[in-house]
Parts: sequence; structure tokens; C-alpha cells
Amino acid sequence: MKSIRTLAILSYWLIPAVLGEDYLAMLEPQDMFEEKFNAAKALWQSIDIQDYQYNFTDYGDGVTEHTLYPFVSQVRKGAGVSLVDAENQPILWTKKQTLDRYFDLIQNQLDQGATKLNVTYNQAQGYPERIQINTNEGTTIHVEIHAVIEFPQMAAIQAELDASFAKWESQGIEDYDFEFTLHGSSHIENGTVVSSELQSGGELEVEWTQEQTMDTYFALIQSQLDQGAKVIDVSYDPIKGFPEHIRIVTVEDKTIRVDISDFSVSTDHSSQRRRLLPNAAALQAQLDAARSKWQSQGILNYDYKFTNFGSNIPEGVVYPFASQVRNGAGISLVDGTNKEIVWTKKQTLDSYFGLIQHQLGAGARQMDVSYDSKRGFPNRIYVVMASGQIFHVEIFSFTYYQRRSLRGSNK
Repeated sequence: MKSIRTLAILSYWLIPAVLGEDYLAMLEPQDMFEEKFNAAKALWQSIDIQDYQYNFTDYGDGVTEHTLYPFVSQVRKGAGVSLVDAENQPILWTKKQTLDRYFDLIQNQLDQGATKLNVTYNQAQGYPERIQINTNEGTTIHVEIHAVIEFPQMAAIQAELDASFAKWESQGIEDYDFEFTLHGSSHIENGTVVSSELQSGGELEVEWTQEQTMDTYFALIQSQLDQGAKVIDVSYDPIKGFPEHIRIVTVEDKTIRVDISDFSVSTDHSSQRRRLLPNAAALQAQLDAARSKWQSQGILNYDYKFTNFGSNIPEGVVYPFASQVRNGAGISLVDGTNKEIVWTKKQTLDSYFGLIQHQLGAGARQMDVSYDSKRGFPNRIYVVMASGQIFHVEIFSFTYYQRRSLRGSNK
């Protein structure tokens, strides 16, 4: 008996020395593994980091050839918003992962009885640094996570934006002039652009509607916050609250820069108040709830079809229009004959939320909007603007992509 016990002790120490740490991982009792897992997960959740970036490598099955490491993932408000390779090219063959999702992956494999589970955790923050799993289906998962960078300033940027917008709204200024980047100028009456022109060449790297009011810039900043922009640097007028200087580097590494100057209230019209719709409060609540539902899902790759029956639509258009969005940006817009549409910009579903928000505050005469009950995006928008122009869009055939194969999932 003594020799058997001695052999067992020697085997415990000698076999791992030969076979390596993978063997030790298989020897680790399940209750000990779960104890480490639960402690690390509790530590990560106690820190409550919602805005961060991390680099990682993925050596498991299913990784495409010629992959360039490291991958860089960005998370905003607890949802993955960007995933690119070492050359900053979007990765579309796998979905955007938060660090929380790796805990779910480990728990799922533990429940399914994976043949090998080897995980090490960051001692300071608890997130998994190295994951090696052999599933009971015979596939391999091997992920190594490093360089986690927190973006605590996002909460401060949001708070400053909210406070400045509230200050701007409290002024009740509807008629004003201002100059902005590229020597452009706009004249606003009752919250609607009366005239806008560029006095010199150049193109701002952002898709603009024709209505460039202060509300447009607030909506731009909010949209980029939600999409996880890499840099957001904004200063606001200390008295009136409007943004004076905006510098944004988007997730696609495009730069948006706006410098606003020579702001003046048009005294001939400043006594006129914005005409709010009688059901404006209900429309705002409906918009906020739908936008929150849409944003919570973090869907950035999708297709949809739509019709546009509003004002200024060219004659002879063929419906339906088809729009493609990848990594949160419109990349294709064609008509019913698959011909590229060039007379209007490529719209993402997020941009429709901005349009609705703007028209709610710009004195729209009539507004009727319905939202998809499951995903939250607007599927019908009918607006009679203050200028009398009509915006009428109906959205359907929504399909989103989230898997390696980019096979679509219907709503």
C-alpha cells in the first residue's frame, strides 16, 4: 500500500512536469475551478467597467486564414461597438465580444462538460486573460486577452453633453446665425435652416442633413458617443450651452471637426416661440424607449429595405430601396433595379432616430412614427416639417448579421 501511495504522489508531480500545465488543468477539481471562476467574475462585476477597449488573439478553430493580430475590441455602455484587426479592418466573421461574454462562454462550457478547461484570470480586475477549452464536440477555443484600457471619461462626456443640451434648451432660442468650420454660415428661424452656404471649398467628413442647427450638432455628439467613437473632444459655450468646438475620431478612424463662431441671436424673430406638437411629450417618450431598445442590442451590421414618398424625390424612382450597413456605417444604397442612389445619403437606422429627435424640437407641424416591437428601430416615419416639406419613409425587410458566416437573421 505504501508503494502505491508513493507512486500516486510521484505521478501527480512527475506527469504534469512532462505533459505541461494542460494536464494540471484537467486534474483541477471542478469545485476548485468553479470557486476561482466565481471569485474572478465577482471581482470583474464589482469594478463595473462599461466603457473600455481590449486587445486579444484568437487561435481557436474557425479563425480565418491570414488573420492579422492583435484584434482590437471596443465596448461602450456594456455593448461591443467595434472589432478590427491589426490593420484596423473590420472583422465580420465573428461577433463583437465583451469581457462579460467570455464569462458566459466559460460557464456554458463548464455546464456542457468540456474535456479541457484551462483559464487564468487577471489578478487586479478579474477578467479572463487566457482561455483554453476543448469542447465535448471536439473543437478548440483558445483566446488570450491583454491590454485592457478603461475609458472612464465617457460618463463625464455624457454628463457634460446632457448639462449643455439642457442649458441650450432652456434658452428657448429659435432664431439665430452662426459661422462654422470651412467658413460656412447658417441662418436659422424657428429652429429651421433658412439659408446655408459654404464660402470656400472642402468637405466635412460627416454626413449632414440640410438642416444644420445647433440641435444637429448635439445629435451628432450623442450618436458618436453611442457608436463608441475613439476620441470625443467638445467644448461648450459657458452661457448658452451650444457646442463651440467639436473634434471626433470615429470608430472607422474618420475625423469630424467643427468650429462654431460668431453666434448671434436674430432679434427680429427671437420673440417667436417654437411651436411644439400637442403630443410632443408622448412622442419623445416613445422615441426614447425605442432608441434605448435598439441601442441595447448593439447591432451594427444589417440590411434593410425602404420606401421614401416624401418631398423632393426624383421622378421615375423604382422601389424598394435597399440599404446595407456595416460596422455602424452605411456602405451601399441602391434602388429596385440595383442601381446606386446618389441623390441622397446612405442612412443608418440610428440616423432616423436623430432625424425624429431633431424634428420634434424644430417645430414639425405633424408627426406620426411607429417602431419595430422587437428591435426598436423606426419602421414608419411621417413628418410634416415646419417648412411644409414632407418626410415619409417606411422601413421593412430588416436582416442583421452576427456570425462568422454572415448569414442573415431575420427580425
